[in-house]
Amino acid sequence: MAMINNDKEALTHALILGITAPSDEALEKVMSIAQEISDRLSDEEIEQCKKEAIAWIDMQEMKKRDEEQSTIH
Repeated sequence: MAMINNDKEALTHALILGITAPSDEALEKVMSIAQEISDRLSDEEIEQCKKEAIAWIDMQEMKKRDEEQSTIH
């Protein structure tokens, strides 16, 4: 597991957890934490965290598709 070193990394991880949350209850908990963290960041930093979270999720989805295709062939 990656070590979280600052608020930007914490927010990025919280956003990833929120996007992939298995339930509304889990989403609410994570987003509450994300809100607390984002209160300490600038708008620009928040936008960067959003982009990084989306990029990470996109990369995971691409890996999953590649793995599924490799098992088909």
